[in-house]
Amino acid sequence: MRKMYKLLLFATLTLIIVTLGACSEKTPNSGNSTENDNPKSSEENVNTPADDVDELSDYKIENVWMEPTKAGEDAKVYLSLHNESDEQLDLHDAMIIGVSHQVEFRQGDEGYSGWITVPAGETFQLAPGEVHMVLKSIEQDMNAGDPFTLSLHLTPHGDVDVQGTVK
Repeated sequence: MRKMYKLLLFATLTLIIVTLGACSEKTPNSGNSTENDNPKSSEENVNTPADDVDELSDYKIENVWMEPTKAGEDAKVYLSLHNESDEQLDLHDAMIIGVSHQVEFRQGDEGYSGWITVPAGETFQLAPGEVHMVLKSIEQDMNAGDPFTLSLHLTPHGDVDVQGTVK
């Protein structure tokens, strides 16, 4: 029993150390920096909304909006995703924080299998009648003018929160 406790303690400590190491890695930045550049402070890396635009050094998410939707219905969400990096960007998942936790990608009225890929240097527009996100069974009415926070899972960046407006 004592040997099992020590093994469990060792595994837990190893997991904590690995997690802390992963959290402290430098975030990627745009192309003109050198190894000797000072890393940005954590406050500078936070996405803050400004006129419905959220931006990091190598991609931009703009024009985040959704149509007015009643509680229990599916909400259609649109945006522009500009990939200004030299590598592919993938949108895998999304949710409206506190409103909907299940997303489906659609092209027109048909399901869209997989995820959305934005090649390096290109822009992908989610638009009515074209590829867009449908957030299933929202939990509250969303009326014109209401703000919302959309959480996106982008590879290679992880979870990113952006601000949108009901229009």
